[in-house]
Amino acid sequence: TLEETMNEMQRMHAFAREAKEEGFLFSYHHHSHELIRTENGKTILDILLKETDPELIFFMPDTYWLQHGGCDVRHVLGKMQGRIKTLHLKDMQRFPEGPAFAPVGEGNLFWPGILETALSLGVKDFMIEQDECRESPLLCAEKSLRYLKGLNML
Repeated sequence: TLEETMNEMQRMHAFAREAKEEGFLFSYHHHSHELIRTENGKTILDILLKETDPELIFFMPDTYWLQHGGCDVRHVLGKMQGRIKTLHLKDMQRFPEGPAFAPVGEGNLFWPGILETALSLGVKDFMIEQDECRESPLLCAEKSLRYLKGLNML
């Protein structure tokens, strides 16, 4: 609920202040449930972006979960400008039984556009991640890296 979200944001701010005092940064990593509209018509992610202190709360967007939530990844990254320290690069394949994680470049995300947007926003750190693999995890990581290197963007 909206009330629970507001209470959690207070806790996040308190923790982020403590982390900053100790020399750490606090980054929030979302999933697709933060993209469901609340009773006020806004998503939890929109509320977090608007109501959290940009000096304390950063974001670690995840391309798979943004796509899973029905978002234009590039648009959401733009809303996070200046607050992204690391971008999780994950791809999504669609099957009749539903979406599945895939090596970067083997799914349906528009990587040249996503990377161009991220780079234009000053994102410096990129993390290849795949929660579940249909093949060897190392093979999937190699495929993702090979695809990204082939784009000559990073």
